[in-house]
Amino acid sequence: MEFKSLNDYVLEKELGSGNFGKVYKAKRKTDGKTIALKVINIPDNKKFLIKTTQDEINTLKTLADPTCNPFVICYYDSYYNPYDNIFIIEMELVEGKDMISFIEKVWANDTKEEMIYYYLLLIAKDVLRGLKYTHEKGIIHNDIKLENIMIDKNNVPRIIDYGLSCTMEKPGNFCRTK
Repeated sequence: MEFKSLNDYVLEKELGSGNFGKVYKAKRKTDGKTIALKVINIPDNKKFLIKTTQDEINTLKTLADPTCNPFVICYYDSYYNPYDNIFIIEMELVEGKDMISFIEKVWANDTKEEMIYYYLLLIAKDVLRGLKYTHEKGIIHNDIKLENIMIDKNNVPRIIDYGLSCTMEKPGNFCRTK
């Protein structure tokens, strides 16, 4: 397995952070492609996160095979550096706003109430398409909330953050524990 380090990227901007990692807008030095780069630090006392992160990567790989869904974040590649205990996950950069910011902007623009509901209905319809695709792949997101839906620059909702997802034993069944 090839592995890369943060030196293989130009980190342009932090986009978000969680308990063990951060997501950056980054540029790959090899080809100049701008991506979202999730960097997860595995503390020595939290080795269980290696399996948890590998499960998330497997979920993202499943969702991207054979092609990416237009309503779900697209996975590109991942690397684990066992010497530094760091996972690097390359994903599509979704430029836009999270759902909360989008709704706040729409409300603030004195948009007619019926138009706001129309926008939200269209967004909900596309989010459901993304969830249907996810479920057809045997995966349950397990953390759908406004912060995990990005509205891209074309106003298309994109489901992100599959860190708490799980796989179904068989379609229609509950998740198995990780």
